[in-house]
Amino acid sequence: MSSKNNAFENSQLLLTFNNTNIADIGDSTGLRGSTTAGSLFVSAHSADPGEGGDQTTSELTLGNYGRIGVARSSAGWTVSGNNASNTAQVRIPASGTFSTGGPQDAKFFQVGKLSTGTGGVLYTGHLGEAPFVFVADATSPADELTIKGHNFAVNDEVFVFDAPPQALPGTLTRGLYFVKTVSGDQVTLAATAGGTTIDISTDGGGFIAKVIKRTLGSGDALVFEAGDIDIFED
Repeated sequence: MSSKNNAFENSQLLLTFNNTNIADIGDSTGLRGSTTAGSLFVSAHSADPGEGGDQTTSELTLGNYGRIGVARSSAGWTVSGNNASNTAQVRIPASGTFSTGGPQDAKFFQVGKLSTGTGGVLYTGHLGEAPFVFVADATSPADELTIKGHNFAVNDEVFVFDAPPQALPGTLTRGLYFVKTVSGDQVTLAATAGGTTIDISTDGGGFIAKVIKRTLGSGDALVFEAGDIDIFED
């Protein structure tokens, strides 16, 4: 197993989001940015596009919806350490009212390469709170996730995803669930609000985060204030 050096994580984010050359790779000019920096495009999604999805996977289909371009520069993206975030407000859609297909719930975002079409996805994230680490033991206590310091409540919608090299516990897969019960650090999950408790069949662990959906109807907009689009390299 290997991981990126901290300085290289920063350099890679600077290249991607600010079009800044990475020095000392190749010849004296380094690993170069684009002649024309262009933009990266932020999109909104109703479900997890997954790591194998494209820019249209679960993308909103509301009338007047459109991806928003954010310049590959410090005016568009702030890069610090292994983190990149939007420097200024990003608003989807930019203006207007919805004419078809509403309302819809936005639960995830993507940062991709194209303004329309399938394109190439660079990063995917959920709308909501920062994730917690969890572990699960298939035998004791039964079907419970142990989540230190969490703030979850019954019926919260949560996003579960893996933390390689550790695998998710058996029966759980990457995706959305609902909190069924809470007892201190112990939480159980269900596939639907109030549904049957998910059976944990094998030990494992991962990340779990509360999703805060944003329902969009006529005249609404999905607004990311500065810093809301939070991207990490590790």
